[in-house]
Amino acid sequence: RLMKRDPQLWEIAVTDTTGQEVLRLSRMRVYTKEDLVSHAREEKFRRAIQGERYIGPVFHGTMAEPFITLAVPIRFTAAAIRGVIIADVSLKTLWNSVSYIKVGKSGYLFVVDQKGNLIAHPDYSKVLLRLNLSQIHEVKEALRFGAKDPDIGTIQSGMDRIPVLTDHALVPGPHWAVIAEEPVETALQDVSRVERLATVALLLTLAGVVAFSIVFSARISRPVRQLEQRARLIAQGKLEQKLDIQTGDEIESLAHE
Repeated sequence: RLMKRDPQLWEIAVTDTTGQEVLRLSRMRVYTKEDLVSHAREEKFRRAIQGERYIGPVFHGTMAEPFITLAVPIRFTAAAIRGVIIADVSLKTLWNSVSYIKVGKSGYLFVVDQKGNLIAHPDYSKVLLRLNLSQIHEVKEALRFGAKDPDIGTIQSGMDRIPVLTDHALVPGPHWAVIAEEPVETALQDVSRVERLATVALLLTLAGVVAFSIVFSARISRPVRQLEQRARLIAQGKLEQKLDIQTGDEIESLAHE
């Protein structure tokens, strides 16, 4: 019934309190009683029989798809544990989840396990290549510092080796990391637009200031040059020279004198 309800459950085994399988079902093969094995020495059984929930590391199946192993106790009462259910679960659902989540205008999410192996990405083919991304800066930060991100907001080289703005968040149970990336070109597009508008406004302001300075300086320099020329002619004895300067300031007073 569990396998019919959830297609991501690939195999399920049920053990007794000693770890011996009493039932095993699979989507790929048929098990007989001779195929049943004991899990008594395995960590997944030991932890589940103690009442814990076990989440195993990511492993890849025959088709390169990532799986995890889950183990939970079978409780008949709060204290009575009668066995363990062990299930191999496909992570295809995780692929669909990250493909629907958008980051900004052109960003995306991807998920790595505790070793930096890619387990979910909007491009499924990259997951099937079993890429290890532990050398990418943000993945390295996530694996090293956990929930802390000392370089948040800085531009880094992303998964596709292009400059990106990136950040991460941890999945505390299995110790996975969710990485968000957006190319700098689109992430800072609005900022670049504001910068261009500010540059245009600055240039227009400077042009206005320069134009005002030219007009203002011309208003002052023209009557001063006229006064200088007339004064030179008067000094040469040409006393019939007259000055008609109407600036309404000290230059006009000087010309009148």
